[in-house]
Amino acid sequence: MKTELLEKKITEYVLNTAELDVNVLLDLRNQLRGNRTIMLRTFKTGEIIIPESDVVRVEAQKAYSIFYLENGKQIVSSRNLNFHEKQMDKNMFMRMHRSQLINIFQVIKITNLHDRKLLMKGNVELEFSRRKASEVKSRLRHLIAD
Repeated sequence: MKTELLEKKITEYVLNTAELDVNVLLDLRNQLRGNRTIMLRTFKTGEIIIPESDVVRVEAQKAYSIFYLENGKQIVSSRNLNFHEKQMDKNMFMRMHRSQLINIFQVIKITNLHDRKLLMKGNVELEFSRRKASEVKSRLRHLIAD
């Protein structure tokens, strides 16, 4: 019953809104899916569970991964980026470089197509690889700066 009500809310929002707010859609999606979580294995605390939606990006550091969260915290996981990429929601996260996995809902805009750069929340500018350029452009076409 709750799922049907949320689906109806999402449909009404999409049909009645000229300009879609990604954050509103993300909130509705999280309610619908139960806000998925990720379990990270760390050195300091052992295992920690965080909501996927709190992750801004994940950066590879050799055999480890650094999770950058919305609140500014960084968590070092003892697993590699490939492991985390397989565990995370493919509709929310995208590999944009060999060493970067990003939350597409945390991207503000593509700042420079020629230099392959995009701006994330927190004013972090990242470069995406040539091989991933077409995927980045297609998934984030609504954020391309004029």
